[in-house]
Amino acid sequence: MLRYLPRRQPGGLDTWIVTPTAEKNPRLEATVDYLIALNTDYNALAEELCTAKLEISRLRAQITPSMPLFNPHYYPPRKRVRYNDPTARTYIRHP
Repeated sequence: MLRYLPRRQPGGLDTWIVTPTAEKNPRLEATVDYLIALNTDYNALAEELCTAKLEISRLRAQITPSMPLFNPHYYPPRKRVRYNDPTARTYIRHP
């Protein structure tokens, strides 16, 4: 029987999968081995995607012109938002 273990700690790099030692089921052992291989490949792919996203954002920043900081045509006036105010309420309007 597979045991439940909590997820890895934030910032941790290792993943531990508890294999069933009491059961001698070749299908289960093969499935666990396959899961380990998939998890390792997934971690490597996630790292490559993160690196590619950073590179793409850096290249986009080089080719796009910078937007003006404030232009009233781009930013229409909005209502004043009061965050962390205990008197602020949200209502639903029914037609």
